[in-house]
Amino acid sequence: MTRLIVAVIALIIMSIGFAHAQTVQKVEVYEFGTYTSGPEIQIGFTRQGLRQCVVDHIDLIQETDTIIASIGVEFGFRFRVIGKTNGTPVRVTVVTRFPPPGVFAPDGSIPFLVDDESWAVNVGENSFLTWPFERRSDLVPGIWTFEIWIDGRKFAEQKFNIILPPVARLDAPLQPGA
Repeated sequence: MTRLIVAVIALIIMSIGFAHAQTVQKVEVYEFGTYTSGPEIQIGFTRQGLRQCVVDHIDLIQETDTIIASIGVEFGFRFRVIGKTNGTPVRVTVVTRFPPPGVFAPDGSIPFLVDDESWAVNVGENSFLTWPFERRSDLVPGIWTFEIWIDGRKFAEQKFNIILPPVARLDAPLQPGA
């Protein structure tokens, strides 16, 4: 009897995964750049201990995949899960890959290069993910990659080239009117 119950549970779990695989056709990243966002509500933590928050809206400031790293800058992308049945909830996992030396969790002492977080989105509806530069340790130059996974399959990715702001040359002579 126990084997039968375990087998039934396994079939149910497999059928849910199969249903999602049948429901999702692709993930479309349709906008990316720097954003402003509304007030945030913390809903949990990522695998590495970063705050996971939700906001009710974001507004595009500039469409770009080159981001100047500075405290207060927020960047990210909008995406849409395309499938056969609009409104069907699916669980997405976003894997974030940071360039070396990596970033730190707020209370962490060892940097990490990969993190992930998951949440539910509805097929056919607009979704988004943003990253705010909140601490100096977040300002890591290089290629940052955000991958969107559903049921163990990577459907999309968005890369950003994070650069440090130019440093003012303090030894340069002052120009009139500068």
